[in-house]
Amino acid sequence: MNDLKSYIRSRIPFAVVIVMILAVSWVLCLLYSLPVSPFVHITYMSIAICLIAVAVDLIRYKGRLDDVRRGVISESEIDPKDAIEQEYIDRIATLESALRDANDSANSRYNEMVDYYTIWAHQIKTPISALSLTAQNIEDDDLRESLMTQIVRIEDYADMVMGYIRLDSETSDLVFAKQSVENIVRQELKKQRSAIVAKGLGLDFNGGEHEAVTDARWLGFAVGQVLSNSIKYSSQGKITILCDDDRIIIKDEGMGIAPEDLPRVFEKGYTGYNGRGDKKSTGIGLYLVRRTMDLLGGDIRIDSEVGKGTEVTLYLTKA
Repeated sequence: MNDLKSYIRSRIPFAVVIVMILAVSWVLCLLYSLPVSPFVHITYMSIAICLIAVAVDLIRYKGRLDDVRRGVISESEIDPKDAIEQEYIDRIATLESALRDANDSANSRYNEMVDYYTIWAHQIKTPISALSLTAQNIEDDDLRESLMTQIVRIEDYADMVMGYIRLDSETSDLVFAKQSVENIVRQELKKQRSAIVAKGLGLDFNGGEHEAVTDARWLGFAVGQVLSNSIKYSSQGKITILCDDDRIIIKDEGMGIAPEDLPRVFEKGYTGYNGRGDKKSTGIGLYLVRRTMDLLGGDIRIDSEVGKGTEVTLYLTKA
C-alpha cells in the first residue's frame, strides 16, 4: 500500500497535465461549436491508453523497487531520469566511498591495537614468570601464598584483556575438537591453587571421564573467569566443581548475588552490589564468559542466594 501511494504521488504531475489537455480540448470544442462525438471517442481512447501505460509503468516501477531492495540492482546500475536523480546517486556514491574509507581506517587501527596488546600479553608473561619464581623461594608461607595470589590475579587480568580483544576478531582463533573436560578444569585449578590456599577455602572436584567438542583455550578461559569470581567473593567454605556429560558446575559458599542483580550480571561493566563493595571489580568477567560460551555454542546459567553462595553452570556440546 505504501508503494502504491508513493507511485501515485510521483505520477501526479503527469496526471494533471493529461487532465488539463483533455479539459482544454473540451473547452475549445464547446467554444467553437465543434462536433462532440469525435472528442468523446478521443477522450475514451486517451483514458484507455493512459490506463494501459499506467499499468505497465506501475509493474516496471514495482519490479525495479523490489530489485533495489533485494540488492539485485545497485545504485550504479540505476538509470537516472533527470539531473536531480543523478545528483542523489552521486551523493550516495560519495557517502559510500567515505564510509568504506572510514571502515578501512577503523579496521586498520583495530588491527594495530590487537597486534600491540598481543605483543604486550606475551611480553608481560616474562616478568610474571620471574615474579612467580621469586615468590616460590620465599620461606614465609603466608607471604608466599599472598604474593602468588596477586601474581595469579595479574595473569587473570592479562588474559581478560586478550579475551576481550580476541572475542571481537573475525575468527577468534577457534579450534574445535574432542577435549577432556577434566583436564581443562584442572589446568585452571592449577593456576588458582595459590588463591584458594590463601583464602583458606576447601575444594571438592569431581572431574570424571567426560569429553566435549569445544575449544580448550576458550573453555579454559571461561572456567578460569568463573573460578576467579568464586574465589574472590568467598571468605569461607569450599568450592565444588562437578563435570558432567554436557556441563561444568562451579559452586561456592560465598556472599551470593542479590536477586535484583542476577538479571544484569552479564551486562558489560555492571558490578552490582558486590562489585560496588569491591572497588577493584571491573564488571567485565561474566560478560566475557557469556560471550565466550555463545562463541563455543554453549550457554551459561547462574543461580545464587545471598549469604549462601553461587552456582554457575556452563553448558557444553557433547562429544
